[in-house]
Amino acid sequence: MSTEIRIERNRFQPGQELASQVAVLEQRVVLNSSFKFPAGFVGGAQKGNLMMTSRAYEVAQRTVDKAFADFAGTLAKIQKNLTSGNITAAQATAQIGGSGIGGPYAPNSALGRLDRKMELAEAQFPYGRGISTDPVTAFKLGVGLSVGSAGNLANPAAVALAGVIGSPGSSVAEIMDTALAGSPAGAAPKIAYIRACTLQFRVDLTPGGTGLPGTMPFYLATYGPSAAPFNSFSLKNS
Repeated sequence: MSTEIRIERNRFQPGQELASQVAVLEQRVVLNSSFKFPAGFVGGAQKGNLMMTSRAYEVAQRTVDKAFADFAGTLAKIQKNLTSGNITAAQATAQIGGSGIGGPYAPNSALGRLDRKMELAEAQFPYGRGISTDPVTAFKLGVGLSVGSAGNLANPAAVALAGVIGSPGSSVAEIMDTALAGSPAGAAPKIAYIRACTLQFRVDLTPGGTGLPGTMPFYLATYGPSAAPFNSFSLKNS
């Protein structure tokens, strides 16, 4: 498949309500207080030294989902200001924080805030931040959501998905930076697609394909209790 993001053209019009820009993020991910891990992920007996509960995963899921919605709202505001002539293209690029792909991104930029929220989300996962060595595998894992953990290629989902929409080993912010190329134009559908590739339990990367889990659930499937031979941590529905 081409590495280009295949998405429909954005239909943004000057003056369009912000809510309509954010609404495109409404996808199939169910975010509610009754979230439970699918049976195939939980496995049997305790595995590894750490455990992740469905409640912790829900917190991570909500954090990521809100991060994408906030980012979409910020980009819509930047696009509106750019279209109305209140800011220049260079100022828009600076406010977004790109296109200096590879990070780190300016803390107050849109990409910088997005990356910080990804750090908060991956901290909910066992070994998720990519700074601790897992004694089962004897190497550092890391979910790969943030710039800090994305350089660790232990998560095959991050490699597979980023290989389609960015470069292998890219964080969410870096993939977003690649997709936007420093411009807010046409941002909404790109954000929606990257969100799906991060959150959903199945993402169809090619027409008629069987799909892969998104980056977050793929991490569970790769190192959780059902993932022989590693079984680096347990999952529990709480």
